[in-house]
Amino acid sequence: MLTARQQAHLLLIVASCATWGGACGGTSAAPENTDSSSLPGEAPATSSTASSAAPEAGTASLSAGSGGTTLQQGMAGANSSASRGSSGGSGAAGTNGSMMSSLVAGSGGAGTGSGAAGVGGAGNAAAGNAAAGSGGALPSAATGTLPAIEDPAKPGQFTPVWEEGKGPGSNYTTITPKELAQSELKHPILIWGPGAGAYPEIYKSLLDHIATHGFVIVSYNTTPQGPELNEGIDWILEESKREGSPFYNRLDTDKIAMGGQSAGSLATFQAGGDERLTTTLHINGGTFDGNVSQLKKPALFICGDDPAVSGGDGTWESDLARPNCDRDFETIDIPVWYGVVVGSSHTTVIDNSMSGMPAGAPEIKQAYLAANAAWLRWQLAGDETMKAFFVGSDCTYCKDKATWLVQQKKLQ
Repeated sequence: MLTARQQAHLLLIVASCATWGGACGGTSAAPENTDSSSLPGEAPATSSTASSAAPEAGTASLSAGSGGTTLQQGMAGANSSASRGSSGGSGAAGTNGSMMSSLVAGSGGAGTGSGAAGVGGAGNAAAGNAAAGSGGALPSAATGTLPAIEDPAKPGQFTPVWEEGKGPGSNYTTITPKELAQSELKHPILIWGPGAGAYPEIYKSLLDHIATHGFVIVSYNTTPQGPELNEGIDWILEESKREGSPFYNRLDTDKIAMGGQSAGSLATFQAGGDERLTTTLHINGGTFDGNVSQLKKPALFICGDDPAVSGGDGTWESDLARPNCDRDFETIDIPVWYGVVVGSSHTTVIDNSMSGMPAGAPEIKQAYLAANAAWLRWQLAGDETMKAFFVGSDCTYCKDKATWLVQQKKLQ
């Protein structure tokens, strides 16, 4: 019988491989090529049904539901959580799904150690325009609606607070600045979708980091199909208008992002045509069929190493989504920034002790955190100082060739 650690390891590998059409254990992807005129254009072969092979006794097992053609579609229903091993309306969750809890490396996360902003900080700045914050930095014409920063890799001035059981069916988790009630700011919004078999806590370092910069995050509690993300927008907008809600008159309802990792990115492609969105985030998640027509607003793509070039299993070493990410960038016809984090894998961004990337954001993982925070500050908060990280041949990330392989399209 496998140990709990081995079961958890197998669960995420099976989920990732099935979600990406069985790409693990060898890939037919084309070699890496950073020339945007000749990037891979073929999607890897995908399976129309989940494997029906009987799992070894004691190992984690996942099966597609009757309505799902892949694990990404059938693993967990709208009212279930695969991480808890419950059954969903669209398919059976893993019988050992609770083992996913062992993937979360502690309760800590990037940004929580930066110190809480002072409760009385709000209103101490001129004209009450500043957020509560230990540093007292104020928004400006250059930095937009959030307190100014210099380095997006560092935590912002806010303290993240997690609350489960929120939203429609109590199927969402909010990550909110603790200082929301005292802040005079209107906080931008991020709607988040976890990957296959994942749940919000496995992204604690990433989501905490974003929240420290003043963003209100609404995450679906398991793998979304797409509509759940749109419903998250519906709910948070209603909350912003409901007297007595902690979000009442506290949100910038015109500045909303949607994003996800792996299968959560696929769901974002499906739901990303929502006209209320300002931007979308796609982390380790290119489409199966190359259909990116839903997206209409600027997008951020981030992926890891190409297994065809660097080797590895595509999950813990290299990124099985990379060929599809390359193809989607080549196909899409909207403003996009596409960065490959050199040396990263499909699971680098998650808080997972088995991949060598525990909570606390080591340098290679921190590249993911910093780029997401910088992009959201620029796109949602109007922080023009962050634009230099992304735009032009001499952009900050372009020059950091040890960390990033960068391509841009239609950014200004």
